[in-house]
Amino acid sequence: MPEDLGKRAGPKHWAEKWQIIADSAVQAMSLEATRGEGCSLTQVRVMSSQKRQASLDWNVALKLPMRYSVKIQDRHEIWQLEEMVTAADRVKQAFNQRAAYKTTDYIDIGDNESDPFLRKLIHLGFVSHGASGFYDAEGHELKSGHSH
Repeated sequence: MPEDLGKRAGPKHWAEKWQIIADSAVQAMSLEATRGEGCSLTQVRVMSSQKRQASLDWNVALKLPMRYSVKIQDRHEIWQLEEMVTAADRVKQAFNQRAAYKTTDYIDIGDNESDPFLRKLIHLGFVSHGASGFYDAEGHELKSGHSH
């Protein structure tokens, strides 16, 4: 949520979380072409420098990247929208599932001694900020097979 980012983060950082790419980053890219109309109006935007090349297919109405490609030196990453779900029942199901997901802010762990997992964390000592943030039932950090 925006309030979790703190006041110093500002609206740019919330836009990055909410729509993946901040409006300011989209506007900084050169408009190369447009396709479609209305709700499916898509802008093709590009940016190039010595170290970085990026291209973006941006749905204007939804503020949604349809495709995003960025190449920095020898690393090339592409994000491609696979599916856009607009069916009301599927959207409602996704929001219900998200609302049912139990979360606890780091600051509130000490207030939740009734949860067995959090009780173990309290007894083990708080977890390190440098850790992955994912732990097994014994409080051991879970290592991921990849990084982002």
